[in-house]
Amino acid sequence: MNALKWLLDAVFPPRPTERMVDTAAPEELYRLVNPLPIETRGLSSIALLPYRSPLVQAVIQEAKFHAHTRALYLLGKVLKEYLLELSSEEAGLADCIVVLPIPLSSARKQERGHNQVEQVCRNALKGNTEILFDVTILTRVRDTLPQTTLTRERRLENMRGAFFATMVDPSATYVVIDDVTTTGATLQDAARALTEAGAVHIIPLALAH
Repeated sequence: MNALKWLLDAVFPPRPTERMVDTAAPEELYRLVNPLPIETRGLSSIALLPYRSPLVQAVIQEAKFHAHTRALYLLGKVLKEYLLELSSEEAGLADCIVVLPIPLSSARKQERGHNQVEQVCRNALKGNTEILFDVTILTRVRDTLPQTTLTRERRLENMRGAFFATMVDPSATYVVIDDVTTTGATLQDAARALTEAGAVHIIPLALAH
């Protein structure tokens, strides 16, 4: 097996980020976890990992653009630990916790063929029967420009009205998850849609900031 991998690596050299992810242990990512509140005009968002870290950049990029199995696994492990801790904190305060991944635009979903946030969430909740997972409540009703190309003010305007949510249970806690946040605009518009649909307790969460 090692000889085959060596041969494949020689013929098809792995990307630098791919190599970094392949050799990373979950503990290396755990050590970087530092939940950070991101102040915005609406609800404060929470980011788990610092995007400035080369390892965090590598796992995010490999998950997003290449659906790298180990990158999705590593991010899922980090998210799982956070959700388990949240579940113990929310015990008795909410009827249930529901995890909602940010939906991709139709163009980006077609281009990539996968939603990396959805896959990370599935990895994190594998075997967990107490925390619910739903990809139907939150939908993207308007395609938007890539946020990385815009200023802060343009990002807020770009995301306004991008999401719609079906009627929800006001007694549940909704954790809406994105991979990377800068201004929090994407998470804030998702939270707005959930609030309009009847949600009372919403936690906007990013894997990295």
